[in-house]
Amino acid sequence: MNAIRLERDVEYYQWVEHSSSETKDKIGGGQETTTTYTYSKEWVSGPVDSGSFKDPDYQGSNYVRTTVPENTVTAQKVDFGAYVLPQAMVGAIPAGTAVNVPDSVANGVDIFVQGNTVYYGENPQTPAVGDVRVSFSEADGGVASILGQVKGNTFESFKHKNGKSLMVLRMGEHSQEEMFESEKASNKFILWLVRILGVILMISALRMMFDILVAILKVLPFLGNIAQVGVNLVTSVVGFILSLVVIMIAWVAYRPLLAVALAVVIVALVCFLISKSKKAPAAADAAAPAGQQS
Repeated sequence: MNAIRLERDVEYYQWVEHSSSETKDKIGGGQETTTTYTYSKEWVSGPVDSGSFKDPDYQGSNYVRTTVPENTVTAQKVDFGAYVLPQAMVGAIPAGTAVNVPDSVANGVDIFVQGNTVYYGENPQTPAVGDVRVSFSEADGGVASILGQVKGNTFESFKHKNGKSLMVLRMGEHSQEEMFESEKASNKFILWLVRILGVILMISALRMMFDILVAILKVLPFLGNIAQVGVNLVTSVVGFILSLVVIMIAWVAYRPLLAVALAVVIVALVCFLISKSKKAPAAADAAAPAGQQS
């Protein structure tokens, strides 16, 4: 067989334990957590130890007919025209082609061959706990596009003027512009994920600072719930604004115009929130009966 990479994937049909917890506040303080365990049959990547299941009815319910280690075999030398691909690029070539297994492999009881899969069990159509299926696939190459720097008879990372290194292999025929635009889009996606994560961490940190106040008020659960709503609202707004301030500071050196624009947005947002907070008491007084106004 001539292939760039051959992969063997193994799955086991097992009982799997799932848990969900619900926490309720108790009158007088403290919390009570209730955990519910459920069980389902699933294909998983490895045998599941059912001896540790919480429900005694399911303890020891798992077994496997056989164990087969997963494995990947990669060719030592992969040519790209007159060049040899480095292992980093070889690993980027997907193993998307099924490798049919010879029927002669099914030479035992309860062993079936279905295309690229060897099935260990009584009936592949109705899997039972303990059944195992092993599938084979290969990376057989094809047309590919490379973004990198030639070094002798191979490739190495291309160093951009901003100091970042780049070495990419994509299957199919793509222009240089398409390759760069794809990498830019990927970097932007990652950047926004990091920003969103930063906002979440900022809000979470502020909430943790006020957890002690909420915990004290939870002596009476309804007061604790009201305090929790208020803390969530305030910390979300303040955390979002502080996150914008951090982004603005980071942009001062590299994107000064965007930093100025973001500063204007922050100031406008703060002014809007202040004006809304001042109008709220006034609106409440106006809505109250004349004899109840302060």
